[in-house]
Amino acid sequence: MQGPQRFALRLSPTSVVCLRRSRRPLCGCLLLLPLLTAMSFPQTQRNLKTKSAAIPIVPSQNIDFSGDRLPSNLVPVDPAELYEAANRTLLSPEKSEFETTSQYQARVAAMLEKPLLRGLKGTDDLAIILRPSSHSISGPLRKQDDFLTMDFVDTKYDADSQQMSISIPTNGGEFGSDYKWVTGIHRALTYGAPYVGQNAFGVHRLIRKVHTETLELEVGDYDWLMPDCSDDGLNKVFSLTVEPGEAREFTENIEIIMIGKLRAPFISHSVDGTEPSLEQLEATNITRVHRLLHISLDRLIIADARTGAILKQFSRQEHQAEFPLTVEFRGEDVPFSDPRCEESASLFPFNILSIDYSIDGGTEQHAFLSEPLRVEARQYVDVSIRYCNVSRVRALVGGRPYKLSCEYQGQYIANDSKCARIQIESAQPSSSETQ
Repeated sequence: MQGPQRFALRLSPTSVVCLRRSRRPLCGCLLLLPLLTAMSFPQTQRNLKTKSAAIPIVPSQNIDFSGDRLPSNLVPVDPAELYEAANRTLLSPEKSEFETTSQYQARVAAMLEKPLLRGLKGTDDLAIILRPSSHSISGPLRKQDDFLTMDFVDTKYDADSQQMSISIPTNGGEFGSDYKWVTGIHRALTYGAPYVGQNAFGVHRLIRKVHTETLELEVGDYDWLMPDCSDDGLNKVFSLTVEPGEAREFTENIEIIMIGKLRAPFISHSVDGTEPSLEQLEATNITRVHRLLHISLDRLIIADARTGAILKQFSRQEHQAEFPLTVEFRGEDVPFSDPRCEESASLFPFNILSIDYSIDGGTEQHAFLSEPLRVEARQYVDVSIRYCNVSRVRALVGGRPYKLSCEYQGQYIANDSKCARIQIESAQPSSSETQ
């Protein structure tokens, strides 16, 4: 059976879009207002001072999170209010072809210093709360549309081990999005009047209309968090111990507090959806409006909404203090530095770039460099590379280029070459054997 046809549109802040169905002039027009006046986002269940727009917001970098409960001066932002404020204040974050890089950077820096929202500037850390779908969807959700709950925080509990897995979806957002972490904050759901559709063979079928408007959080700069969670490709998963008597109620009262700064493009929006196929058992026409807030993540807190108890928290600053050494390896398609490698390329698969590495003396691991590899260590990183590929691996330490110094293979060029240990504040390697 043929599935629904997908469409996706990126829009300017004020746009009128007409969605056309293939072969039939079934066209509906959607007016997208520049702000969120058509959307209503409920406040979090626990009153964290978000109800009054007059209350100033303390920048989160100035708040002490060392206690076992959420600080009394923590004021999470209303995400809809933040979207509107950013839409008014943080204009044109894209670089113009007529400005230099330094001019662009100066313009963005000046823009971020402007007042943004209730005492916040664009350079300040702010807090946004993520909740389960039962607290994050407004509108009469029908059972056949349960898939619309998948973009929100979820939990699974194992009573035998007393372990609760907390999943934060990362695959939300528009169809075909390049963003690696998009999570739903709130979704407004409405159903339109059904209409009769007809295919090329004259078959008629009643078609349902579903419309969603979702405010979402696109998260960047979160690599520091990876050692503290697992990633199943669709979710970031955290684990904590919960007593059986508390588990059932806690699943409905969990909140994830995401703390970070807005980052370019600050906000964005788009429209996508599925066009109905009359071959479906229940033909459905879905239109999805997305509004995204873009942040870089500095702190993540798992808390109990009933009491404000902090159950787990993770901090970029604390992580960097524990793992001060950051090393990135990148593969590059450049010529071999040793002519013998070129001559033997037909005998050995030198086109496959890979390395072996270990962190702080731990178990050796193998990685392919089809994508950059980023590792963190408390003290040092050891690495070995196939000799002929040493010149084709680039290393960065703390974001700065680092010259690898690896063994010279005078006879067996297909062997791995052990490189000098990369360690904190190590001098730039210099050796006659450097490739």
